Amino acid sequence: MPQSFGISRSRVARSSFLAMTAGGIATLSPAMLRAQASPDVIHVATVPIDAGAEAYYAADAGFFRDAGLNVLVQPLTTGAAIGAALISGSLEIGFSNLLSLAAAREHGLALQLLFPGSLYLSRSPATVLLVAPDSTIHEARDLNGLTIGVPGLGNVTGLGALAWADQHGGDAKSLKFVEFPPAELPAAVEQHRVSAAIVTEPFVTASAGKLRVLAPGMSSIGSEFVIGGWIVSKAWADAHRATALKLADVFAKTARWANSHHSESGVILSKYTNLAPDLASRMVRTAYAERVDLPSIQVELDAAVKYGFLKNSVQAADLLWAPPL
Repeated sequence: MPQSFGISRSRVARSSFLAMTAGGIATLSPAMLRAQASPDVIHVATVPIDAGAEAYYAADAGFFRDAGLNVLVQPLTTGAAIGAALISGSLEIGFSNLLSLAAAREHGLALQLLFPGSLYLSRSPATVLLVAPDSTIHEARDLNGLTIGVPGLGNVTGLGALAWADQHGGDAKSLKFVEFPPAELPAAVEQHRVSAAIVTEPFVTASAGKLRVLAPGMSSIGSEFVIGGWIVSKAWADAHRATALKLADVFAKTARWANSHHSESGVILSKYTNLAPDLASRMVRTAYAERVDLPSIQVELDAAVKYGFLKNSVQAADLLWAPPL
């Protein structure tokens, strides 16, 4: 059953951290990691969606190989599972949303951002706030006291809804949220199980004509900002500096390629995610960061602190891995 929550969101923002540490997973010590040789195979995990698909693009386009890296890409269903695998040492690098990384750091886990990944662009939003066609909701104040469906509690989608309500005459403190699997959110709106939902691609395009767009999903946070990226254990990255730098370069190269090769990347996306090729060609595609830009990271962190998703202020530079001299 979906789980709902009200305005006390800080405990939800920490759920990814709790999932990462479930089962008594212990962080490997820096000494243990330094003792390991440079890995013959680099294990990269991602969530099989467009936002996390850069690893697939880099593998199929040969960018890892060209950099002299032997990479095995494996899908995991959640960012929490990826975080746990990084902490245990069974992965070298994985995809995570920015808020989960910040929450993990807030709780003392030595995970850091190697390179930013998926972006939110207000000029081309791949995430929108949807309502039923017959809904009486037409502006932010119409949502006061109602329930919004989101693909994850305590993540950036709910943050976007709160910011939009505040900036457009609604009462963010009155909103309630309930979590559904992303694919089930359009049906939840159609069946009036929720009053509205933050829906991401490809489900936005798949529900075209069945639901009405109320607002862009996260434009009230910022016009362009980082949603997720490629994270590493600091101990591993420090111990394998050259490999970590090569990986960062590959993701920068992959972002440039993917941002300008939607047809080619769409074929790869369909191959690894079972997304229908026609839908991949029609949906709004994820944009990727081509360089490190601290302001585009900071804007989401500041919003997360404002709305209680994070307890303390976080500086974007503190999340980034800095190569040891």
